[in-house]
Amino acid sequence: MSAKRGLRSGVSCWYPVEQRSNLVLFRLAFDHAVALQTQRFETLRYEELMSAPSDSPSVVESVVSVTIPAAASYVRIVRLVVSSMAADMGFDIDEVEDLRMVADELVSAVIAAVAPGNTVRISISETNSALTFEVVGPMFDPLMSIEDVQACLDPLATQIVAAVVQSFSIETLGSEVCAKCLSREPGGAAVVI
Repeated sequence: MSAKRGLRSGVSCWYPVEQRSNLVLFRLAFDHAVALQTQRFETLRYEELMSAPSDSPSVVESVVSVTIPAAASYVRIVRLVVSSMAADMGFDIDEVEDLRMVADELVSAVIAAVAPGNTVRISISETNSALTFEVVGPMFDPLMSIEDVQACLDPLATQIVAAVVQSFSIETLGSEVCAKCLSREPGGAAVVI
């Protein structure tokens, strides 16, 4: 017997109901959603890379794209994806924890500037042995100044994030707020782009 189940994020999938716990069901649905989002983003990213000049030094090795509701309870999904990718890239446990914290702070800052009920798009990629991620969402108030948007990340968090990664920024792009981050290479070396 199969049943169709839907999650709040709008993902639907078919799976056998009998022998699975809720945790397993959530994991299957989440994996299905991540696979669909990754496939769509990788197709777009592949087309973008193929149209880029051939002497471009940046090489994107893998990309994961996640769309979550603009609510703090979903930030843990992004932390999980970032820590998994960082561990796979060879970052040590302290660096993985630092990157999880950076993801938490930047996603939370963007969610604070996004109107409730909207979604936030996160793109996490491995570029030149470094982890990069971008968080984008529609602003709560399109008239927010860049200072108001940057104030969503408190000063202490700003200092910690700046000490842990090579570069990061929070800015407005039209009516959207965008946070970008570039990690150091595993072992703490700066990345040459």
